[in-house]
Parts: sequence; structure tokens; C-alpha cells
Amino acid sequence: MFTNRPIHKLDQTEWRHKAFKDSNGVILDMRPKNACNNGIIKGAKIVDPSEILKFINEMELLDQSKVYYIYCQNGEISCQMGNVMKALGFKKVYNLSRGLNRWTGELFAEHTVLHQWS
Repeated sequence: MFTNRPIHKLDQTEWRHKAFKDSNGVILDMRPKNACNNGIIKGAKIVDPSEILKFINEMELLDQSKVYYIYCQNGEISCQMGNVMKALGFKKVYNLSRGLNRWTGELFAEHTVLHQWS
């Protein structure tokens, strides 16, 4: 199921430069919704990866021609989920290396839940 081509890991400077300037980009916060209560990166949509089958179903609804900039708290879960995205056919997926633990930018309270599973 998983591709031999891992997702791209970008440091904070590279990720920020690409994510905020890419008109075809979508930022996905890959943490459970309750973990996002302390804030998210500006413009991010929340995708809860805690239930893999529901996560896969949600990913199948996304536009694969877009560029996805993903992150989680420490970069590990988003890296794993990015590999799932690649296996599903997504071509351009960039993970924020070390996630929010190393993020020095602002966090925002406003957010959009891409899909809230019950």
C-alpha cells in the first residue's frame, strides 16, 4: 500500500515559505480536534487522523491536484499520514519537520474542521 517515495520533509523556514505563498496549497493540521484548542497555523484545516479508515475516506474526497502542507504536534503522525496520502495517489505532500513543537510562528484560534467524525 505504501509508496517507495516518502513525503518531503521541510524545516520550518522552507515549509512556511512554500505553504504561505502557494496559491494551489492546502494546509492540513493532522491532530485530533481537541489538540487544536491551543491554536493552529493560519489557514489550516483540521483532519483528525485517529481513525485510519475514516481518514482514508476523507482523503479520497480531496483534490489530488492540490499541494498539501501538513503538520502535527511533533511531525511523526503527519509524516505517517502523508505516506498514506502518497499511497492514495497524492503527488505533492510536504510535512513540517518536528511539527508544532518547533514552530515559532503565530497560532490562531479560528479554524475550519475539514471533517468531524462522529
